[in-house]
Amino acid sequence: MCLNSFMELLPGLPNDVALECLIRIPFDQFSVASSVCRGWKAQIELPEFRRHRKQSGLAQSVIVLARALVDPTRKTHLTKHLARLVYRIVLCDPETGYWSELPPVPGFPDGLPMFCHLVGVGLELVLMGGCDPVTWEVSKSVFIYNFVSGTWRRGADMPGGHRLFFGCASDSDRTVYVAGGHDDEKNALKSAMMYDVAKDEWIQLNDMAKERDECKAVFHRGKFHVISGYPTNAQGRFERDAEAFDLTTQQWDPVQEDFLEDAMCPRTCVGGSDARRLYMCRNGNMMVCKNATWQVLAGLPAEVCNAAYVTTWQGKLLVIGSAKIGEPHRAYVMDLKNCKWTKLESPEEYSGHVQTEGKRRREGERERRERTSASFENHVVLRFSSSSSLNFVEHRRTEGKRRREGERERRGEKSSPPLPAVLVATRSSFVASARRRSSQLVASARSCIRPPPPALIIGPPPVLLLLPPPPPFFLLLL
Repeated sequence: MCLNSFMELLPGLPNDVALECLIRIPFDQFSVASSVCRGWKAQIELPEFRRHRKQSGLAQSVIVLARALVDPTRKTHLTKHLARLVYRIVLCDPETGYWSELPPVPGFPDGLPMFCHLVGVGLELVLMGGCDPVTWEVSKSVFIYNFVSGTWRRGADMPGGHRLFFGCASDSDRTVYVAGGHDDEKNALKSAMMYDVAKDEWIQLNDMAKERDECKAVFHRGKFHVISGYPTNAQGRFERDAEAFDLTTQQWDPVQEDFLEDAMCPRTCVGGSDARRLYMCRNGNMMVCKNATWQVLAGLPAEVCNAAYVTTWQGKLLVIGSAKIGEPHRAYVMDLKNCKWTKLESPEEYSGHVQTEGKRRREGERERRERTSASFENHVVLRFSSSSSLNFVEHRRTEGKRRREGERERRGEKSSPPLPAVLVATRSSFVASARRRSSQLVASARSCIRPPPPALIIGPPPVLLLLPPPPPFFLLLL
């Protein structure tokens, strides 16, 4: 269907002139404009409409991020546990400083899923994956927000088993690509798949050459790149290599060794708007990759030296971060022509904590386990090091649990299996003295009925120095 096939877009004006008027409508007014008449709605929904806006230099770069609701009684911007914050989707036009909020996602009254992914596809926003903020159950759901209709719709669930902390990127046209991450057993994955948003269809791709948990996915030079990550047997030890999926041949290119300068978390690695460069934060500097060589572009402002997110658009680069973990998030924009930074201010209602991957995954895993431990009311779980004997694991069920199991037995259903020992994190002070106090802790645990003590690790702490998932943050061109 051609751009000028509709009659009388604006009465009394030629359609080409009327189209020049329509392409100047701000993105936040698309839903209003599309409700005027069928002709306007059909024009705005055409892929050519968006391309015409881009070619005319009228497309707006919109930053989409998951940001916490602001508590007016707050004392700090970051609570002890991220899961206590309620996240919503916030939009920001960095050129005008305009901030707004999208309607809530259906089925998530307690806020966005933790560690979810947000990607832009044409005039739509896709949300997938993450964990329920209350139950911490891993989600396979997919939701799509249409900026023309201003509504959410449910997409086809992610196929296969649960997948968390995977790489996710879009070709910005109609397809979302997913690769890596880990399953319910914390096994790193090398599988990949693509989601056709228009057809609402998932397609399995060939596996990558390597397992890649906590990888970063970007589109660079027309290919889907999956950067760094680590295998199951080397958790937390990020690698320097990367793999690229060729959309033309539908095959993975050979592994690119030494893709990164150092073996480090790739969370801030992003592609440039010119599709030829990569940018990444490292040691307080903004780095740029030109011709497969990394070099310092400029130093980071002190307020964002602990960078969480980076993105680029039309000769600009945005960094969101903090001076140190726990402090409020700030935003700075760099003009890539002169490498000068400018602070991006945000209204008070949009100044909440941004859901980031800068926090170690250990914090997220600890919160998940603490939630699990809290649900085991009157259960005591102890774990001993390999040199000690596991001589005491006691599970005291609540009256409610006994009642539920009794009801299941009366219905002829099988009772739940005994609860396993749960490995959870504990305060460093307990860990430091745990070996010396193991006998006292066991005795104390035996006498504990209500409420139970926190689950403890007796012995060396777990080696889980991992990072949370790819960020629910990206740049959308509308």
